[in-house]
Amino acid sequence: YRLGRTDWVQDGAVGDGVTDDTPALIAALTVAVATNRCLYFPTGVYLVTANITVPTPSNVQRGFAIRGEGKHYGSIIRFSGAAVTTGLTFTSGVGVYQYWGTISEIQIDCVSGAKRGMTFNYAHAPLISNVQFNGGTEPALVLQNCNQPVVDSCLFCNSGSSGTAQLWLNNST
Repeated sequence: YRLGRTDWVQDGAVGDGVTDDTPALIAALTVAVATNRCLYFPTGVYLVTANITVPTPSNVQRGFAIRGEGKHYGSIIRFSGAAVTTGLTFTSGVGVYQYWGTISEIQIDCVSGAKRGMTFNYAHAPLISNVQFNGGTEPALVLQNCNQPVVDSCLFCNSGSSGTAQLWLNNST
């Protein structure tokens, strides 16, 4: 499921860094997970003002992915505001490990009090590749109770406070 600008506009997302794209992103994630496809972000700044819990797939989904134009090329999900505490959250439920697929070629920003960019709970083999994390007051990426996560070629910039790690692994192997 490739969402180009036309698809985003029809779903209400603009990607201009000013318009709140939260409802459109939720709708697009729901479709992408349900159809086991890639959610593509063209160049733009997608403003998100709330935590987003990605819908849990009904069965093992290995094709689901989130991809952008590259962490240095302008595909940015920008979480803004103190209401954002966990960012983009992938959770399968206690003891239920789900394949989540790949998150790649994108930048995750936390501004204006947003705490964290991405959280995985009970995920099996998530791949976070070529993602840049900026800002936030907590670890930018949290992997809790994950089995075989892979974090590859990611960049953590100004994430977490001076006493907080930028990548947090909790009970993950």
